[in-house]
Amino acid sequence: MAAFNIEQAVAELANLGIERTDALACLNACNNDLVRAADYFYGGDLHKAREDYRWDGSLFDADRDGNPSTQTDHNYDNNFHQSGTVQPGRGGLWNCSKRTDFVAF
Repeated sequence: MAAFNIEQAVAELANLGIERTDALACLNACNNDLVRAADYFYGGDLHKAREDYRWDGSLFDADRDGNPSTQTDHNYDNNFHQSGTVQPGRGGLWNCSKRTDFVAF
């Protein structure tokens, strides 16, 4: 059995009027089946898949139920001052106030 030649398959799809990037995407989606890849493109499935699986970054700002957030900016309060020093009583692991309070095991 002869090995599958991707360049030949892309060339055959190009003869049908399909661009190289679209041909490669169709072959990838159809497990390199040339006939299914042509049907996939001309049936509109490639364009539908590109529209359905578009990146949507809005969920990163949504609440845990997926509702849009009303928060306009993020609050990154932590225990550091603008100068970069740690506030007293809120430092390190286990709320140690100074470095000597930390005991290594």
